[in-house]
Amino acid sequence: MDALKDELRTTYTALNATFREYLESQGFDKAIIDHYVQCFSANVGTGKLHRGLATLYIGKQLAKTEANEEQSNQLCVLAWLVEMLGAHYLILDDIMDESTTRRGEPCWYRQPHIGLMAINDACVLKSAIFFFLKKFLRQHPAYIDIVELFVDLGLHTELGQLCDLAAAKEEDIGTFTEEKYW
Repeated sequence: MDALKDELRTTYTALNATFREYLESQGFDKAIIDHYVQCFSANVGTGKLHRGLATLYIGKQLAKTEANEEQSNQLCVLAWLVEMLGAHYLILDDIMDESTTRRGEPCWYRQPHIGLMAINDACVLKSAIFFFLKKFLRQHPAYIDIVELFVDLGLHTELGQLCDLAAAKEEDIGTFTEEKYW
């Protein structure tokens, strides 16, 4: 697993630099770029990487032969995009649940000078997924399938969150039944 983590860390640095360069090319000022880098670092780069490692490991196991360098890079990009999608939803879930900490630190929205700007930060993380898909996987034969997979994952996660919020609301008013959601 350490070798896979090393692969992921190298790709993480490249993705962060790629998006930074994109923001610079679009004329964003240093404060905006630094904010994004801080958001990316705090929310994507600090987790245990379970989702990303699973993505990378399974992708390599499914390859009929050993993955070449391009395929390994693409798998690492996909692994980070899965991590980014998770980070996107964790930011929003923390706000909706009024959580106070994440990974032993104040939640992103509770960081000084962040507040509800965290909602937009989560949106930027999700949109950046599609930026990276286009940049690194557009020529892949399964590109459309991969994009659709991320869209479907998003929809199902959001519907699950709706059920979670509805169940919490029903618990508050005493009408929750497990049968309704299980």
